[in-house]
Formats: sequence, C-alpha cells, structure tokens
Amino acid sequence: MEFRIENLPRLAAFSFKDYLFCAKGSYIERYEVENGEVRIGRKFGPIEEKGCEIGQIAGSSTSVNVFFTCGHSLYWLSTLELLTSSNDTNVIPKRAHKQCRIAHIRPFDNQTVMLIYSNSAIDLCSAQDPEGTLKAIPPQKSVQIMGATSDGENFEKCRVLLHTYLGSMMLLMPGREDFPSITYDGSPGMTFDALIAGHLCFSIHDDRSLRVWDLDNQKLNTSIAHEFGHMARPFSLCINERTMTIYTAGNDEKILRWNWDPRTQKLIATGERTMSIGSIRKMVLWKRKLIIASDAGFLLSLDQEAFDFPITAGKISKTITSIRAACSLGNVSFLIDEKGQLLKLTKEDALDISFSDPAFKIRYFASSSGFESQADKMVIAWGEKGIVEAATSTVLYKSTDPSSRLISVIRWDRLLFAATSDDKILWIPVDAHIPSPSPNFIDLRVLRGGISKKNPFIINCAAVFKSGSMNHCLFGCASSQLMLVSFDENFAQSEKIKILEATKLFNGDAVQDLWVEDGHLYALGKCGYMFIWSFDVDSDMAEFHFLQRVYVGIDWPCRFLQTNHQGELKRLIFGFKAKVAILYDLSTQMCVWHSDCGGGNRQWNANVQGDSIQFEHIRNQIRFVTESKIHHPQLLDRTLHIGKVLFCEVIPSENGFHLISAGADNRLVISSYSSENQLIAFHERFEADGFVSLSLSRTSSPNLFHLFAGLSKGKLVIFDVNLIKKVNGNILPSSLAPRHTLDSEKLGVSGRLQVAAELMYLSGDRLKFAVGDDCSDQAICTSVDVEEMTLKIASQDRAGFSKIGLSNGILIGASTNGTLYASMKTGEMKELNLCHCGISALSIFSASHPEKARFVYAALGDEAGSVHLVTLFCDAKEGLQIEHVNTLAAIHASTVTDVLLYSIDPIRMMSVSLDCRLVVAELQNDKLIEIDCVETRVQDPCGIAMIEATKKSYRVIVYGHGIETISNNLKTLGAEKC
Repeated sequence: MEFRIENLPRLAAFSFKDYLFCAKGSYIERYEVENGEVRIGRKFGPIEEKGCEIGQIAGSSTSVNVFFTCGHSLYWLSTLELLTSSNDTNVIPKRAHKQCRIAHIRPFDNQTVMLIYSNSAIDLCSAQDPEGTLKAIPPQKSVQIMGATSDGENFEKCRVLLHTYLGSMMLLMPGREDFPSITYDGSPGMTFDALIAGHLCFSIHDDRSLRVWDLDNQKLNTSIAHEFGHMARPFSLCINERTMTIYTAGNDEKILRWNWDPRTQKLIATGERTMSIGSIRKMVLWKRKLIIASDAGFLLSLDQEAFDFPITAGKISKTITSIRAACSLGNVSFLIDEKGQLLKLTKEDALDISFSDPAFKIRYFASSSGFESQADKMVIAWGEKGIVEAATSTVLYKSTDPSSRLISVIRWDRLLFAATSDDKILWIPVDAHIPSPSPNFIDLRVLRGGISKKNPFIINCAAVFKSGSMNHCLFGCASSQLMLVSFDENFAQSEKIKILEATKLFNGDAVQDLWVEDGHLYALGKCGYMFIWSFDVDSDMAEFHFLQRVYVGIDWPCRFLQTNHQGELKRLIFGFKAKVAILYDLSTQMCVWHSDCGGGNRQWNANVQGDSIQFEHIRNQIRFVTESKIHHPQLLDRTLHIGKVLFCEVIPSENGFHLISAGADNRLVISSYSSENQLIAFHERFEADGFVSLSLSRTSSPNLFHLFAGLSKGKLVIFDVNLIKKVNGNILPSSLAPRHTLDSEKLGVSGRLQVAAELMYLSGDRLKFAVGDDCSDQAICTSVDVEEMTLKIASQDRAGFSKIGLSNGILIGASTNGTLYASMKTGEMKELNLCHCGISALSIFSASHPEKARFVYAALGDEAGSVHLVTLFCDAKEGLQIEHVNTLAAIHASTVTDVLLYSIDPIRMMSVSLDCRLVVAELQNDKLIEIDCVETRVQDPCGIAMIEATKKSYRVIVYGHGIETISNNLKTLGAEKC
C-alpha cells in the first residue's frame, strides 16, 4: 500500500500514457510510478482566477490538448508541454468563457471535444480551437443536471447519461437525431456517480444502492439489478471493464468490491475494506492501482491485487485493527489500536506490540501541561484500569478496585495526576520508571463534606500550573464547575489542600478542556464558549478574576492542542469534533478561523507555519501530515449567540454597519461594526420565546427604524431602533426598546408568525405591516389598530403561509404547498402554482423608477433547490396582473433557505441553500442566468443580509452556524449603486 498525502477535497483525474494527472485546487499535478511507488512529477499552475477550483479534467490518447474546467470557464494546455516539462513553473492556460457551468467534458480521438452544461445543453467544439462551436444541442426540457457520464470514440457514436438533483436519469445520443431521449423519473435518490461499461451502466444513489441498467435494450425505466452494501451515502464508483469488477465508496469510509455476473445478471459482493480516512469522494483506476481521495484531504493509492490482504508489518502476524490514538517521541511513534494494544512504529516502519493486556483497556495518551522535563521525555498511555509508560512498557499504576475506573490522566513534569470515577484524585510520581504501588490520593467527597454516590463528580479535563510557591491542579467537570486543588511546593499532602468552585458560567454544560498560559486560564465549554480568567502568578493563592467569554462559533469544542509562539505572536490552537480548528491570538484576543483540518477528534499534533497549519495524526498505521491554509474570515463574531443565527437585518452607516440578529438561543442582539468588520459597540440583548421572522422598516427620519419580530406562538413585538451620536463621532443604535406587543388573539393567528413591513414610512405615525402564519389560511396587512387588506387562501388547500411580503401596496403570500398569492388594497387577488414542494424563501422589491413604479418583483426559493422570479403589474385602473415567471431550476443541491432581490437595473437576486453555496442570478433576455457562485464557510446557512451592492460588486452577510461577510466582484460594466 502506497500513500501520498495532499490537501485534496475532491479528485478530478485522468490517465494519459504512463502518467496520471490530478487536479488539486487551482493546480494540476502529474504523477508517475517508479519502483512500484506512486510519486509526484510536476505541478502546473496556478490558474489565475479568483477562487478557482478545477472541477473536471480530461484528455484522449490522441488529443493535442488536455482540458479542464472551473465553473463557466474551459481551459486547455498542450499535451506535449504536460508530458515533457520537468520543472514546476507557472503555466498560463488558454481559456474560453461559457454561458453556463460545465458539468462534463469528453475529448474524442477525432480532435473534437464535447461539453455538457448544467442546464443539459451540449456543445461540440474543435479540440484545436475550443472557443468556437461545431454543433450546439439545446437543453433537454430545461433540466438542471447534477452530473453526466459518456462513452464512445466519436460524437456520432457517443452515449450520454445525465442525472439530476431530483433523481431523474436521461439517456441520449446527441450525435444521432433519430435516437429518442429515454428518461427515468422514478427516484432511487440523487445519482452521485455513474459509469458506462459496454451495454451496461452502473450508478450509485442517495438510497445507498448500486444499480445496473441495460442500455442496449433501453431498459432505463427499471434497473436490471441493484444491491445495498453501504451504511451511508456512496459518492464514487469505478470499474475495471476487463474483469467487470466494480468499486464503490462513500461516507461510511468503506470501499466495497463487487463483480457483475452476466450469466445470472446479478451483482456479487466480493470484498470490503475500511479505510478510516474520512468520507471517500472520488476513485479512479490507474495501472492496477486504485487512486482514492477523501474529504479529509487524503490522496492515496491501493493495489487492486492487495485489496483482500490483511494489514501486516514487522513481527505481527495477525491483522491490526483501527488506530484510535497516536503519539510521537523522536523517531518513534506509539499507537493504540481498538483492542487496547500499545504499538510501536519506528522510522523504518517496523511495527511491534509494546504492551498488550486486555484488563488495562488502554485507550488514551496522557496530555502534558506546565513544566515538562525536556531531558527525559516519556509517553504515558492509560486506560480505565491502569497506566503504562510506553517506551519501556513499565506499568505505573494498576487499579484493584473493580468499581473504580480512570477518567482522565494528565502529566506535569514528573508527576501524573489521575481522576477516577469515584471522585478520587491520584498523584503518581514518575521517577526513573519506578512504579508506585500505592499512589497518594485525595477523596473529593471527604473534602467537600461528603457527596452522594448517586451524583458523583465526573472530571472531563485537568490542568496543572504554579503560582508563587504553590502548585495547583484545576479540574473541569461535567457538572459545569471548576475545582481547584492546591498542593505545597513538594506536592506533599498538607493542610493547605483545599477546593474552590468557580461560578457556573457554562449554562449547565460540561467543561471540555482547560489551558493555563502566562497568568491566564482558558476553559472550553460544550456550549461553544471559551472563558478567560487571569491570576497572579507570584501569589500563593490562585485567585481567578474573570475577564471575558468568547463565542467560538461552533458547539462542542473538543480540546486544546498547543500554544504556538512566533516572536511576539502567540496563538492558542484548539479543535472541535466537527473537524474544525480554531486559532486564538493571545496578544490581540482575536480568533483566527481555520476549517476542515481533517483529523476529527482523533489524536492531533498541530503546528502553525506562516499562513498554514500542519496537522499530524495516524490512521490505519500510516502517519498523515496535512497542511491547510489559515482562513481569515471577513466577520466571525464570537459574542452574538449560542448556537445558530436565524435572522439578520443590516442598517448601513457611513463608517460601517449595524447588525440586528435573532438566534436559536431566543436572543435578539444589536451590534455595530466598522467598515473593516471590527466590533465597535455591543448593545443590550432582548430575550423572547422562539423567533421565527424578522423585518426592518425605514421611516421618514434617517435615524429611526422599526423592527418587527414574529414569534412562534403568534406573538408580534415591534421595536423602535434609534440611532444616536456618540462622542467619538460614530453613530450607534440605542438599546432595543419594545414599542408594541401584540398577542395571537389580537392578530388572529396561532402558529409560527410570519411578518413583513413596508420599507417606507406611511400615514404619519402609523406602523404598516403584514402578518400571517403556517396554521391559519389568511394573512392581513394592517397597522396597529386598522386593518388595511386581507389575503385569504382557499380553505380546501389546507395550507398556511411559509413566507409573506409587503411592498408598494401589494401583499404577497407563499403557501406551504408551493402556491404564490398576491393581493391589492382593492381586494383583487391572483394566485400562481409555482412548484409541487413548499416555498422556503421569499424576497420582494418594488421599482422606484417612474417608468417601472407599477411593477413589483418577487424572488422565491423552494425546497427542491430552485429559484423563481415573478413580475407583477399593479395599477388602480388595470388591476393586478402576473406578467412574467422565470425559473432557474435546481440551481442548488438542497433547500433554498433565503433569497434576496437587491437590484432592479439590472434585475439581480441572491440565494443561499443548505448546500453552503451563495448564488447570484441576473435576468438577461427574459432568462435567469447564474453570474456568480461563492461557497460559504457558514454551516447550515439560514439567510443573507445585504450591506452594500454596486453593478460591479456586492458585500453581504451570510449567517447560520456562524456569521461571515462575503465580498466579491462581478465581471459587469458600470459602477453605479444598484
């Protein structure tokens, strides 16, 4: 087994002669085999395009060019240059910009190349001049495709299989006009990958199935065979056509091997291999090797002939199970496997069993803290029933109490501190590897006046530090408390021993990890906060003074990794169970964000090198080193909310903007930021039960806004937001002041209240707004005391409102069954059935231009990932008309969570989805066209809030599990404000 480690989230690759070309980000890398090992030859790139990540790469055996894609762009490089160049140099490829995202490319041997677009249109181009078009085939029924596969030596004989986000599959031969397209609309789930082999097609789907289709007999309507083998989504498959061996892999970190029996027309499972490298996203076959890429950043090769062989090394004759922890000492690595064995791996890759005793249940390595001795480093391994020194296999402690188990072990210089399940603290001196038969211990129950065995303290973590002449051991507990145990300078039991309990700042959540650094204590809570205290390092009394808490953006922080000192720059690294790492700058007290370190909550070693972080961890007996760039987000505030941010509204200002946000923690927060996204001021919170909508209304005064907050039980709270001038020149909002509170009885609603407000000030002092909910069959536009107009959904639909909007005297409601309703003050109503699923997002915009003043535009998103633009015409004489409906089908891979219609000239809209993509679309020649797409680092995005936009650029906030500002430039002429 040969491994090569790269930071590679996806694998786009093709083989040409004796080389394998792989796309990595904006580079192309050439691999070759030397003495049976895969090694890298040359790197080409980068491609000079902002945010470019190569999606497709392909070539043919006789092609003069190698083609690769990035979004709407097609690039190509000379085949001769790729084969003969031996040095890493920047290559400027040729480029053609296409009108739609390129989903699939296939070069043919007759010097032509076929391009398949995301809207299912097909172009045939010359391989020598790909900018032109030899033949163009229009889209197939406006289908938005997820991917495609093809075969054939030329365009006339080519077969194309398209698959969509909704599970449909379509077979066509674009080179033959007499060949009918065959569509299968039955949904085995999304098709993640498909390959054509002879008269058969093999595909993998969202329902975890591997399916076989007969293409010769055109039996695409029913698969001739299917099997289930994966425990999670399979994402990739590859086929050895000579042996008809199929390999599938995906989210369950397993590779399954299948064989196709043509006689019985059945799939036969012939092998399984657990890789433990994260979700496997892509596989290709090359030179009898299986090239595998995972989302954790690994690229590795596996010999097909060795697929079934157990992993063996050194003197071990039996199969080694998965590795759960690793630790290095010089050139030797120590591993702990799932069986509780302690293994030793040398630099020469010799692997030996160092210690094996099932009674110990070895699971972890002890973390070090404080003054670690550099003269005599040791590696301490421990389990529920004992502690072992790894280098010499010396037993340091073995429990004889069957009812007690070790919970945590920490090393401080030559002392080990161990916490037990029966609330005892053991301290074990480690000197010249002499075991301690009867270690000293403290019974916390006795010191605390007795604790019931039914409610024991569970200690999650510990930190040891020194202040004055005293030594202290601090323990973090599952009961959200901190316990401090103090010792004298010789760590002897004395009358100075005491326990202190910190204030419960963790909201009832567990303390996950502790770190002491330069007179400061850092604690991670399961609630997603990091707490910081200071203490006097010269005083014997460790009295902690609380400084601040920092919300680090994601729940379940895992543990601190290390401090990293680079001159005056001091950074604290800690990680999460969601494969995320955070850097906290100790000097500036600012967080630097880094995502997807690939290690999960496994044993890590981490180090910062310039603008990158290197993570070292061991999986399946292989030492992995991954390097990832540090991301500096535009905005990732740490103090706004606990958990997900549900709604945001932005008030732009001269020197920045004000942010109003409502979260899943039932808090409404207002804060102010500079143009560089630095927090200027943080204002008071307002707490309520269950925010389900938020709407901001301007008034005739530039410094007064009204905020409407809809709550889960039909309650509406209206706030005055006043901007006041501070001494330093910044205009800041005052604290949130509720002006009116209307209950469900007065509003006539009982469900999750949707609320919308006019973006202008009307009728003197009256507040004009609209309300509706997901239970009632009507929505009303009203002031506090006067009803303006009513929009009622037909009772036979039995549907409520998922979203409502109000603009220019038009009330719009989007129902939970996919129907759009619009109403004027005159009572005239129109309805439009947009989709068969629920409408999940709505944004409306009325034109201010005199020629367009009677037009209202509505942008909508649905649960199938499509976005819609509806143009309405309203006139007192001519009434209300639905003028145009434009749809961009399945532009997202998941439910659209928010849309934002922000420009009329040109008409532009944004959408964000659970697929973590922000898409900008523009209406061109009566068609919605995607003009920009940005991936956000916010997990489970809930919505978008606009800060500013021009015809050339935009700056928005995307919020969900975290908040991020995204700024991007559009390739559009003009620079006026939209």
